[in-house]
Amino acid sequence: MKYAMCSLKQIVISVIVVIIFSSACKTADADNAVQKNGSWTYEIETTLPGTKSEGQWGHLYYKGKEVPPVFELMLVNNTLYIYRIRELAWKFGGYEKQATAESKIVESSEKIATAEMEKGWYRAARDQWKTGTPSTWIWTKRDELKAFLDPAKMDLFVSHNKLKPLVPGNMLKSKINKNK
Repeated sequence: MKYAMCSLKQIVISVIVVIIFSSACKTADADNAVQKNGSWTYEIETTLPGTKSEGQWGHLYYKGKEVPPVFELMLVNNTLYIYRIRELAWKFGGYEKQATAESKIVESSEKIATAEMEKGWYRAARDQWKTGTPSTWIWTKRDELKAFLDPAKMDLFVSHNKLKPLVPGNMLKSKINKNK
């Protein structure tokens, strides 16, 4: 009987510890803030929840596929996203959603060419949106490469321009604030 009580106490204590531990831990879904806008989804993932190193990671998806971490700036549906390189575990990393006030597109008088429509992109500054460009296209910036592009052709654009993921070694911090 003495051994049965000891085992029962151990089981009860173990169950209590598991309940306390599991209630203290957050689930991944509870930690993630998800915003949807048409074909686009923006998710903020909480990493290492409940620890001193808890941080956040911004993910941007187009039709369920994650946007590669190759653009310094992206303008999607008049919302600007800046890619932040995560320096410490408790800092923000990934695509960070910005205010929409200064992210409007300015249309130029130039018309989009048929070849540009077929290719799915053209190089241009933010204030050079060509007449006839589909409203679903986005604007991107990486170093000196600025372009409007069809998000469905993003992978082709990335490979054509040989864009590598942004990591601390290939992106200057001072460049991240230059958005024009």
